[in-house]
Amino acid sequence: MLDLYPHSPGEWFSDGVEMGASWGRIKGLVLPYSLSDGLLSRFTELPFWGRLEALEMRVSRGATEAFGLLHDRMPSNLRECRLSAMSAPLEPIPPGFWERLSAAPLRALELDLIDMPGDSLGQALSPAGRWRLDELSLRGHATDVWHAGVLAEAERARGLRRLILSGRRFGLDAVRALLAGAFPMLRRLQLPVADGVFGVLRKTASLERLRHLSLEGELPDLRQLEPLVASGKLTGLVSLQAFLPSLSAGLARLMCRLPHLAWLSLDARASDPDGRRVIESHAPLAWLNLLDADEDADHPAYRAHRAPERAPALHGMGFWDE
Repeated sequence: MLDLYPHSPGEWFSDGVEMGASWGRIKGLVLPYSLSDGLLSRFTELPFWGRLEALEMRVSRGATEAFGLLHDRMPSNLRECRLSAMSAPLEPIPPGFWERLSAAPLRALELDLIDMPGDSLGQALSPAGRWRLDELSLRGHATDVWHAGVLAEAERARGLRRLILSGRRFGLDAVRALLAGAFPMLRRLQLPVADGVFGVLRKTASLERLRHLSLEGELPDLRQLEPLVASGKLTGLVSLQAFLPSLSAGLARLMCRLPHLAWLSLDARASDPDGRRVIESHAPLAWLNLLDADEDADHPAYRAHRAPERAPALHGMGFWDE
């Protein structure tokens, strides 16, 4: 673990080996949480840096020097880039950074509290670019309908298997613009919710292979959910995560109509006893998390139903790797 380096170097450095001396075959790197510009500079000078295929790091406010270093020393074969900010907003990111990143052959991009301009995203996904994304996560304050339109029109976004978009500006118009495109390989989708989102989902043709759906924010009028379930667009769902104003018996029975649903996480303000009984007795559910106003928030109801070995692993342990 490098999170505590250099204050607590850990077993990798306990024998006094100079940093990087035995790292010749490293292709992926997760950098320390509180990364200084000096330490980042040292990493970028090591022999393995130019051969990296995966990089994950967090940056702090005023980290323009870090983006400058990444611009100047971007690994030429970088396929996974995961950048997150420790706080927002960051100082303006030099425009040249995005141009340099678009030259990498990326397959996965994750940006958390770091805003990539819509025109830079369009350039990176243009026929002249090198990106062919399997995974994209944009969690920024400025993610909006522009980004959604770029993704809907980009041929190089057609192979997306995981797509996570969120931001204060990402409303129903952005959801509609996004799902006007075709994403035939999509397996995991996470979006903010707005009134009318179920109707948009029902009309899209990109959900047939969807296995994991997460709706961020409290769901609107739940009466719109029934025609979506009845449409058959969600029959392939294995997992569903959502915030609900309430969990009624009728809604619980509706959830149980999803034939392959094995993982369900519902954060509800309230749930009536009948609704809980319906969900908790539904045999196909292998993993259930119900959290409502009647429960201590630190003790959600987890369970492995009937056969514990059937319970899917959590994120980061293979469950989302399908």
